[in-house]
Amino acid sequence: MSKLNEKKAFSHKHWIPAVIVLITGYSIYFFISDNRKSSQWTYEDGQVIINQCLKDAGEMTSNYPELTENYCRCSMVKIRNKFSREEYIEIVALSLKDQSKLLSPVFEDCLNDYKKKIEEIRRHGTIGVFRP
Repeated sequence: MSKLNEKKAFSHKHWIPAVIVLITGYSIYFFISDNRKSSQWTYEDGQVIINQCLKDAGEMTSNYPELTENYCRCSMVKIRNKFSREEYIEIVALSLKDQSKLLSPVFEDCLNDYKKKIEEIRRHGTIGVFRP
């Protein structure tokens, strides 16, 4: 595979996590909306978002478990900081296109960091300088 084709394949394959949070949002809509006892985000809400994100990440979770968990956690924190629980419920009830417009900019930094770290691993086989 040429370098250009390899890079395109890598970029396309690793863009998938950006969609994960959107799909995850829809998947957890039922959990969060059924649990309307509180108007505040709960620890459980955050765990559901992270766990569903990891599940939806599939092969990425297997290949990059720590990085993928950090990405999912970062995305969850950004979403919780930006939107109220009720706003998030309303957003994930929208079409994927509308969700993307509202949510993608929120966790863009998380995604860029995630992609950068994966590229570093691919180049050097390690992420030692990136470990927390």
